[in-house]
Amino acid sequence: MIGKSLSPGWSDTTTSADDEGGVRIEQELTASIASQDPKKRGRFDRRLFQRLFRSGASFAEQISVGCSLVTTLIGAVTLFGWLSGMEALASLRAHYIPMAPSTALCFALLGFAVASHARPGWSRRVAVLCAVFVGFVATAKLLEFASGHSLGFDEFFVAAPSSFGLVSKGRMAPMTAFIFVLATFALCCLLRAPLRRYAGNVATLVTALSFIVVLGYLHGTPFLYGGSIIPVALPTAVAFFFLGSSLIAAAGISCWPLRPLSGPSAGSLLLRWFLPVVIAGTLITDYLETKLLQGSPFNPALVSALATLTFALVITAVISQVARIVGGRIDRAERARKAAQEATKALNADLERRILERTGELNARNHEMENVLADLTRSHEELKGAQLQLIQAEKMQSVGSLAAGVAHEVKNPLAILEMGLGCLMNRPDLDAESLQIVHTEMKEAVSRANTVISGLLDYSSSKELGIHPCPLDTLLDRALHLMRHEFVNRKITVVRHFAPDLPPCHIDAQKIEQVFINLFTNACHAMPKNGTLTVTTLARSLTADEVHWAAGDRSGSRFRQSELVAEVTVRDTGTGIAGDQLDKVFDPFFTTKPTGQGTGLGLTVSRKIVDLHGGRLELANAPEGGALATVLFHLA
Repeated sequence: MIGKSLSPGWSDTTTSADDEGGVRIEQELTASIASQDPKKRGRFDRRLFQRLFRSGASFAEQISVGCSLVTTLIGAVTLFGWLSGMEALASLRAHYIPMAPSTALCFALLGFAVASHARPGWSRRVAVLCAVFVGFVATAKLLEFASGHSLGFDEFFVAAPSSFGLVSKGRMAPMTAFIFVLATFALCCLLRAPLRRYAGNVATLVTALSFIVVLGYLHGTPFLYGGSIIPVALPTAVAFFFLGSSLIAAAGISCWPLRPLSGPSAGSLLLRWFLPVVIAGTLITDYLETKLLQGSPFNPALVSALATLTFALVITAVISQVARIVGGRIDRAERARKAAQEATKALNADLERRILERTGELNARNHEMENVLADLTRSHEELKGAQLQLIQAEKMQSVGSLAAGVAHEVKNPLAILEMGLGCLMNRPDLDAESLQIVHTEMKEAVSRANTVISGLLDYSSSKELGIHPCPLDTLLDRALHLMRHEFVNRKITVVRHFAPDLPPCHIDAQKIEQVFINLFTNACHAMPKNGTLTVTTLARSLTADEVHWAAGDRSGSRFRQSELVAEVTVRDTGTGIAGDQLDKVFDPFFTTKPTGQGTGLGLTVSRKIVDLHGGRLELANAPEGGALATVLFHLA
């Protein structure tokens, strides 16, 4: 008696875009087979496997869904047979044991689970529940077999079963339960991405066990028949075969056993051709020997020889086809290699030609660059000479402005000499002591005049840059002394704040003296009478904000952060520099003096001299009023 019936359902029949692509491939391949073009028929096998395996998961998914539908159909037909009393639907033959209804229900549920496991949403959740249910039932049946106590699951479907030999009908076989456990484990591996690679191995074991049972039925010697252990029914073995095939296809070509069969390699090609032929040939030969030849009037040796010859012909045809495909690939690869070799030779020849052309162009450009470099070197030397001439011209301008002060400085010693000569002429009776005093004063006057003139001559001389260690305080004193007459005439007070023990700087004393004379002259001209000129020296470290250089600066030396430098500041009490003129004071020929009183080159030449020494000259307005000139030098 059947207590309850379960009818499997299928609700999602919509094909995906990948499925439609697989269907198109099959249609095109079918058209190719039917084509009368021999070339197309000759390329069928190669196109078949290349395009099918190129489609990848879509074709495998179609196979998986198809086999799972067959599995579900077998389970549904079996349940219908039990419900309708048509037991033949569950056993296929009267002398075969039928599939148990519990087994049929598990097949229906597990087939649905495999078909819908990859679909999102409720289908996947239902598939998980079906797999869990089947796994639970199969495990319970194994526990029943091990303990000998029934849990009542089969009795729910068939309360009073009839006998089949020593066993009862309508009961799930232990081997069936074991294979169900393997199938549910394979499905769980599919549902868990880290375990997916094991699904194909377990599914292959399911297919192999079912195939062994089917072979037993084909040979007329079903396993476990006549014993006390429930044997596996033929529909059960067939359903397991389709279920295992569905799981293998669902695992995809990236998992074993489909991975060795996929791809365009020679090994995959040989497996795809020989494995089905060998299996089919073995099965056919075995079936002939065990079934058809037994009791037949034909000579067994003759039939076996004919079967062997037929199998040899098939193998020969397969080998010929494989050889043709592999040979075609080798020939195409050889033609491609030769074409690539010829193309490579042509490319190498073209490359050598282009290299020679480019080498010639580079040599010509190199010659041009050498000429340009020579021209630049000459231009640099000419520019350097012009700069020195410009510095000398500005120096001579300063000499002209110093001429009055120098004349005054020389006039005083000359007056002393004149007075001494008059005294000697008008008073020949001077005693020896007075005569010695007159001689001493005259000698000191000559020495003082000589010092003034020598200093002016040294200052005005034109020399190359000569760098030597020089104390800044001595240099500043000398420059202030040359400007003394200008300070006296304008009644300017000079204030010195010289740092004690300031290390010497590597400078050209003559050139730097010209810089400070230019700064002192500008300060005097910018101040009214009774002004104050303050000159300060100190040694200090530079901060990060002070380490910079102006755009266009080409000096070779740069100041570094925390570097110890010598700083000289010149501050006047004039009106300062107008804001719109502050950025122009170092421009050549820019001057705020009246026409004829300045060349506009003083500050330009001064900054250039400082740049040549690797220093920095800056001009700004002092916070307390007046202009502030700052000069920085590297310490020796």
